[in-house]
Amino acid sequence: TLFESAALDGAASVQFGGICKVVAGAAIVKGARVACGANGLAKTSTGTNPAGIALSAAAASGSVLSVAMVN
Repeated sequence: TLFESAALDGAASVQFGGICKVVAGAAIVKGARVACGANGLAKTSTGTNPAGIALSAAAASGSVLSVAMVN
């Protein structure tokens, strides 16, 4: 999820590692493996290639949480 506006075909920042903030698409518990959902929001990962580990919990869709990127 981008926290900045970018014009069509404009530049945007992308993070490849470290700890980042993401917007949840549903509730996520601390310690859960996190992936990107089809809507671009974070979700609990059900696959073998999570994007990161939730360092904080998200109570509901639209909540912001910290994620340690792993890939």
